[in-house]
Amino acid sequence: MEVVQYEVVKQRESKTAHIVLRSDDILHVHFKKDSVLDMEAQIENRDIFIEMCGNQKYPYLYSAAEGVTITMEARNMSRELEASTPASAIAIEVSNLAYKLIADFYYRFNKPSLPYRVFRNKEAALMWLENFKN
Repeated sequence: MEVVQYEVVKQRESKTAHIVLRSDDILHVHFKKDSVLDMEAQIENRDIFIEMCGNQKYPYLYSAAEGVTITMEARNMSRELEASTPASAIAIEVSNLAYKLIADFYYRFNKPSLPYRVFRNKEAALMWLENFKN
């Protein structure tokens, strides 16, 4: 499998995440170690997404360091925020079984309206996201 090289077009940091708009037109959101994703953090991140993306939708790759948690309120609110997030698709890269279970649980109970898949491998996630570029 070929490793795609990219440059950083824009990057921002929130309380909970490193957010990078890549030259291959993918927005990569990497949650910081031991972050707690509450409603405030989700709104802050969504506002950064809008600022970085403008009116254009991009495929998103989410990944996380160890110890990241999401509150029930934030999980429930994520469906509402989805409508105002400039995303065309969402790929979740999971590094362990706990994260996979959380991502699968979210999908089962919150049913995102965007294309959404969970991957154990970053390269596979990026290949899938290629289908959702403008």
